[in-house]
Amino acid sequence: MKFPSLFFLLSLFFATQAQCEPMTFRLATTGGICFGCTWVDATGDITPDTPADFEAFLTAHEFQNGIGYPLLLNSEGGDLGAALQLGQRFRELELTVGVAKTTYEQNSDHALPILQNGGVCYSACAYAFLGGKERNLERGTLGFHQFFDNDILASRNETAFSTVDRLRDHYVVGVLITYLIEMGIDAGFFALYAATPPENMRIITPSEAVEWGVITNNKVLKEWGILPLGRGVMLQAESQDASEGVRLFCLRRQPGRMHVQFLFRTEDGQPRLVSEEASGNAVEIAEFLPETKGRVGQTPIGLQFERLYDDADYGFDLNFDFTFPTEQLTAFVSAGSVALAPNDSLAYFDAAVVYGFFSRQLPADGSRALFAIAARNCA
Repeated sequence: MKFPSLFFLLSLFFATQAQCEPMTFRLATTGGICFGCTWVDATGDITPDTPADFEAFLTAHEFQNGIGYPLLLNSEGGDLGAALQLGQRFRELELTVGVAKTTYEQNSDHALPILQNGGVCYSACAYAFLGGKERNLERGTLGFHQFFDNDILASRNETAFSTVDRLRDHYVVGVLITYLIEMGIDAGFFALYAATPPENMRIITPSEAVEWGVITNNKVLKEWGILPLGRGVMLQAESQDASEGVRLFCLRRQPGRMHVQFLFRTEDGQPRLVSEEASGNAVEIAEFLPETKGRVGQTPIGLQFERLYDDADYGFDLNFDFTFPTEQLTAFVSAGSVALAPNDSLAYFDAAVVYGFFSRQLPADGSRALFAIAARNCA
């Protein structure tokens, strides 16, 4: 369902929030041969001209019927009407959409591998993001707030607005909810940010993104489970598609240290990993791991690679085992992710392999008490 007149009204009535440069579209590549080595870099504020600029980009690259690469947004927001147009075009093209900041090698057109968070998609951009057929937030943040009109916002302390103002606002709310439903988002999601004032931003958490269908990424970890391990216990969480997992536990023979393990199930049971970023033999990938550092959220932790082994007893084909000091377990309580941070000595592509396979969004149900159970009941 399209609303050409609505887009015009939204562009006419509602604020653009332009703070940076207008959004540009650029085909970014690291030069490698893999699905994640090339993407569309969409960076900047969404303006009324952005949909036309996107069409010009599609024409220039002969992409009118499909792009074949993911599109990564990095935008503070912009024009709401144009964002909805953009989102509908993303859906027509059945795009995979993510959020990430793209950087390029100095004096070169080559992009650097996307190794860290930092991309944002706020306000109007978030509506465009929802147009993606596949949507993920592995590398960036998504933020919503109330739509707003500059004139109304400037006069919000007055006793009343006109009937036209009220009718217009109700009409736009109805259209936004319709858009959410068309994009496969539960209409109740609107309540999450409808109460957030325009000057604030409601950042969507990983658990909310899964609950409301904001992301389609099936690699997000489900809740922690407590499983027996010898005379102790371990915490384990698996991804929605059961292909990956994370495990936490300690051993009596290693006092003062905790284990964190990155778990993989492969399609054919062979020791080979495949992702959007890269693929490779597990033994060869393990050779990179001593040259890495660990972090939970943005907090560095002293990860030490121990070994790679088959974990058939628990149904996993590959288990990459690390240890870290027990006192750093508290970092897991409030963190939303765990990852390996590649050492500067690694080449760009090796670093992309490490980060691509060894980064996880942690379950949202973690608590100090839960992790204390794991630390007190060593196997």
